[in-house]
Amino acid sequence: MSYLVRFNDADNDVLEVNQSADTSQYLGKPHCAINPDLSAVVLIDKKYWKLVSGNIQAMTLAERQAKDDAQQTALRNSVRLSAKQSLVGFGKEQIFYRAVIRVLVEAINAPTPMTLAEVIGAIRAEIDSGGADT
Repeated sequence: MSYLVRFNDADNDVLEVNQSADTSQYLGKPHCAINPDLSAVVLIDKKYWKLVSGNIQAMTLAERQAKDDAQQTALRNSVRLSAKQSLVGFGKEQIFYRAVIRVLVEAINAPTPMTLAEVIGAIRAEIDSGGADT
């Protein structure tokens, strides 16, 4: 049994840290470090480790910032995609949402502000009237 650190081929991210791995299947693999010297990275978050010529090193500050920026962008894109996917099926079965949108547009354009109770009442009336059916 040996210490194994395995990295992703595509982006050099740490996939696995195993302190008692059977490393026989990883011998000679380019994205694996067997019994590596971790003294330079012991206090550094694993997401900032990189494998360079078989050695584990800490990323530079610029590499860390680039990694963090990429993760933030991916998260932001994921949230946006999820929001857009929630619109799928925004057809006839989504009467409630169409009613809310119609009433909110009316409330925004109203000469006097509507109270929350008035908005809720208007949404109910919009649903009851069938105005949001199409």
